[in-house]
Amino acid sequence: MTLRHLGASEASLVVTNSPRHGPVIAGALITPFYCATPVPQAVNGTVPATTATPPTNPCFKAVTLGSTPTDMATTTTDTGAVLPCIVRVERGTLNRGIYDIAVLYDASKASWNPLAPQSGWNRGVVFNFGASTGQPRRQARVATAWSSADVKIARGAMFVANSLTDSSRNSNRVLMTETVMMMKEHIGDQYGAIRTTIGTGCSGGSINSNMAASIYPGLLDGVTTTCTYPDSETTALEVGDCVLLVEAYQKPGWLALATGLTQEQINAKKAVINGHPDPSGCHAWYNAFGTNGRARLFNAASVSNVSGVITRAATFSNNCELPNAGVYDPANATATAGLQYGLKALRDGAITSEEYVTLNEQVGGIDRDSTPRAARTVADAAALETAYRSGIVASGKQLAKTAIIDLRGWDDSNITVPPGNTPGAIPIHHQWYSIAIRDRIAAEAGDANNPALWRFARTGLAPPGSMALDAYNSMNSWLGALKADTAAGTIEAKVRRTRPASAANFCLLPTDATQTVKVTDQALCDADPFLKPAASPRQVAGGPRAEHILKCQHKTHARTDYTAGSFSDAQWARLQAVFTDGV
Repeated sequence: MTLRHLGASEASLVVTNSPRHGPVIAGALITPFYCATPVPQAVNGTVPATTATPPTNPCFKAVTLGSTPTDMATTTTDTGAVLPCIVRVERGTLNRGIYDIAVLYDASKASWNPLAPQSGWNRGVVFNFGASTGQPRRQARVATAWSSADVKIARGAMFVANSLTDSSRNSNRVLMTETVMMMKEHIGDQYGAIRTTIGTGCSGGSINSNMAASIYPGLLDGVTTTCTYPDSETTALEVGDCVLLVEAYQKPGWLALATGLTQEQINAKKAVINGHPDPSGCHAWYNAFGTNGRARLFNAASVSNVSGVITRAATFSNNCELPNAGVYDPANATATAGLQYGLKALRDGAITSEEYVTLNEQVGGIDRDSTPRAARTVADAAALETAYRSGIVASGKQLAKTAIIDLRGWDDSNITVPPGNTPGAIPIHHQWYSIAIRDRIAAEAGDANNPALWRFARTGLAPPGSMALDAYNSMNSWLGALKADTAAGTIEAKVRRTRPASAANFCLLPTDATQTVKVTDQALCDADPFLKPAASPRQVAGGPRAEHILKCQHKTHARTDYTAGSFSDAQWARLQAVFTDGV
């Protein structure tokens, strides 16, 4: 494109259209990367596992255009359009991810014109981000959450998912955000201009919702999440700490100190060090994601939720879903760091001085491939700069620009559970993460008046009754007002002043069997033992609840920082040997 003005010099701008397979902003394509095959195959010694067959869809059935099934229902969208419940599903690949786009479709129209979109689409996009976390090196079907999609599609929303925005298939958050951007461009080209985009998901899906808002502000107008985490970088702090502590509790020094104690007494000491109601939280992290960061071959391990005993597999595994022969050979790094595990528990008198010293002697660390080692761990300085600058540590400043509704259920323990609750399998979605996000926003934006927090515990992680639909409807109302706000002001100010009454903070007390009474007194919510946030190992070690610090500053390890007489001279000498570079 060349610009020319009378009497002025020429200026030119070259615009390059990125290829459909990417990349745009995420850097070089990841290799090796195996594409899907028409027929699924299991991994073996020479080839990776591949999948292409779509999963059974419990919500929709195929229809032949031009025919009207006898059980065809109609729906009324939130814009007032009345249509048969016919859904158009587009399936394809973009940025090497397999995607689905589902939206109401008027079968009387020969095609879809993006310049005049069909009336069944309300011009809103609900982007579904898949749960869990992983980094396999192969293409796979997107795990589209159709069971939560049908109600939103019936109201006129376009439901979108891509396997590279599914956290179990891709934990590269910049690549994920790039994929969302490319999907939105594709929708704009093929379907028409998008009015609003809502990100939604649980667990790893909540991470991707928050990451898209943090890395690329404006890509999402709002997010409605459940089982919420801020990001994977700081969530990994608790995972890593729990793995080290679970291993330390089985080392000879700690086991010797537990001689003569009951299992209940042992568990109580572990709980105060971990910051959790009981050891099941750290056990769950260990079992579900303890080896998730391993870049090399490893022997999978699991810990008993009752005894804390660790069992290790005899055969090798890898996280890439590749043949073992294709997995990288690691190199180790060495360093020390001064995290004081169990510091608050020591100061509170919940553990003894000897237990504190022994724990910090034996806890150890991991190398850069997440392999346990005796030496402590320290962050890589160059990586720290990248993590914060890129936004992959969720930025309170950027999240302040987004409308947020956080549906926070109970998953702090599968031993101690609220009334009416059934114990979950892996209690890792801890209450404090939602409060940590609010703390970050308040610290970086001056207040936390854009995230709505809806707390409940009686139904576990699943929102009770119509809460999930209420969140979608409330977000729709919020974003409609936000888009209509043409008065002066920053996006942060507009998000706050257009927040509807339906998006107020509240909780449902576990003692409420009906789960219908909304309690807006936050002090009353915080007083409930199943709604009050617990903590993490790093917070017990002295870190902030925002848990956004990947590396602390060191200070001299001073005996005066502890209560006088806390340690014998021999114990202090042992601690000094642990914290040679300070704490």
